[in-house]
Amino acid sequence: MQRLALMLTVLVLSWAANPSRAQVSVDIELVIAIDTSVSVSDQEFALQLLGVADAMRGPLVQEAITSMPDGLAVTVMEWSYGHLNRPVLPWFHLRTANDSFAFANHVEQVQRNGGGRATAIGEAITRATELLNNNNFAGLFRKIDISGDARNNSGVNPLVPRQIAIDQGITINGLAILTSDRELGTYYSTFVAGGAGSFVMAISSSGSIRNAMRRKLERELQFQLSHTNPDPFVQKARMSFDEDQ
Repeated sequence: MQRLALMLTVLVLSWAANPSRAQVSVDIELVIAIDTSVSVSDQEFALQLLGVADAMRGPLVQEAITSMPDGLAVTVMEWSYGHLNRPVLPWFHLRTANDSFAFANHVEQVQRNGGGRATAIGEAITRATELLNNNNFAGLFRKIDISGDARNNSGVNPLVPRQIAIDQGITINGLAILTSDRELGTYYSTFVAGGAGSFVMAISSSGSIRNAMRRKLERELQFQLSHTNPDPFVQKARMSFDEDQ
């Protein structure tokens, strides 16, 4: 009996020392994937982050977060291709307005690590899916929020990892920045976004990035509040234009 008790004690201590074994229930797990490829200027990169921070400090997102029984788990990753696709913040669990403000402060402090010359959207979706599958949270809904200004030009076709993500119940929403490709919104709707309730927002100027990032997060989280049982078979993304208004 003493030997059995000792073994159980060791198992319990081992589990406690490895928090990755624990799963904290949340309403939504969200990866915010920020484009940092060479076509994105430092100013445009900063505007994407400022839009996220604005959303987290805004009343609509804070209302959404505080209305969730178990809160929001969120991280930010930068992407261009391959090994450059990496999180720039750890996972945060947001349940209160103070949590949301604190996360916004961290977002504003993110420094660009540099970007590659390629735009590998498929690899970015794969990396974001890995982040969702390897954390300490168990989300009722899982989402990837990806922004970018160009089509996939390296690595796997985005349709392949997109379908893998959809099959795992993940929704991918997009922000298409049309500064160099006027049809990028349609491309994002066809090849990038998908899953339950997915959508793409498209903007025609870099000056609209900050506002669009804020509005996209508001729309994303408010949609979830009003659609607790979205159709899991909806895969066609809806597209809208979002300018400063």
